[in-house]
Amino acid sequence: MRSPISSQVPSLTLSSLVQYQDMVSDNVVMINFYQNEQYDAFWKSLSFFCAALLLHVLLSLAKNARRSAKAKAWGVLQAVFLLQPAIESYNNWSGKAMEDDDMISPVQILIGGAPSRSF
Repeated sequence: MRSPISSQVPSLTLSSLVQYQDMVSDNVVMINFYQNEQYDAFWKSLSFFCAALLLHVLLSLAKNARRSAKAKAWGVLQAVFLLQPAIESYNNWSGKAMEDDDMISPVQILIGGAPSRSF
């Protein structure tokens, strides 16, 4: 059974704010490295950020592997524009989030897809 939406709002809001604050602080640090001519640190930070972004895109494609091209494209856009925390919070607040039984774990994605179900 799902917990009431009202009890999820504070934790989801805090989680989203922390994730976005982390993204902003990473970008501020990269800009600071560049402005202070610490190019080695700048390129290391930028490469780490790009690698993380690439992994978000690949995970989005893996999660939407069995869905339409439109769903795949929407997932990639969410990953590229860093919208996933906001969209997940909105889905939880509005009650559109999937139940735990409907989700596919990252381990199952890496192993080879969703488990088969018989209805």
